[in-house]
Amino acid sequence: LRENLIGKTAEELFETLASVNSIRAGNMNQSDRKNPRRLMRAIEVALSKQNGSLKTKSNGSIISNENLLFIGLKAPRNLLYERIDSRVDARVAGGIEETKKLLQEGVMWDDQSMTGIGYSELKEYILGKVSLDEAVARWKKSEQDYAKRQLLWFKNDKRALCFDTTQTNWETEVEKTVENWYDKGE
Repeated sequence: LRENLIGKTAEELFETLASVNSIRAGNMNQSDRKNPRRLMRAIEVALSKQNGSLKTKSNGSIISNENLLFIGLKAPRNLLYERIDSRVDARVAGGIEETKKLLQEGVMWDDQSMTGIGYSELKEYILGKVSLDEAVARWKKSEQDYAKRQLLWFKNDKRALCFDTTQTNWETEVEKTVENWYDKGE
C-alpha cells in the first residue's frame, strides 16, 4: 500500500483519505493535510480498520482494543505551560549547538529530522531572520500548541484514563490501574 502512495502529492493523498474515511480527513488540521507522511499513515490506519485487520506483537500475539490500556496524564494548563517554558529555556543553548552540529554534518533543513518542534524555530534564528528571544517564544508557543492538541486527544478518546499529576497520590493510582489491567490479561 505504501509503495502505491509514495509518489502521490499531499492533495492526492488527502483525497484518497477522504474517500476512505471522510470523518478522519475532516478532522485533520491544515498542517496534517499537507504532511504526506501523516496522510499515508492515516490512510493505512483507515484501511486496516475497514479490513478488520489487527496488529500483532513481535511474538505473534494479537493486539486488540480490549488488550490496550490508554493512560493520560493531565495538569492545569497554566502549570503545563510553565513546565514547557522551563524545559524550552533549559534546552535552548544545547539546541542551538546541536542544530549547528547537524548542519555541519550535512543534515539539511528540509530533512525529516529537522521538522521537529524546536528545530524549525531555531532555524529562523540561525539564519538571522529573528532574534533569539523571538525564536524561543515561537518554540514555546509550538510546544504549548502541541500539548493543547494532546490534551484534546485524551479528552476526546474515551478509552483513555487520565490522571491529574497535581494530586498527591496520582502515581499510586496509575500503578494500581496498570496492575489491575495486567492481572486481567493473564
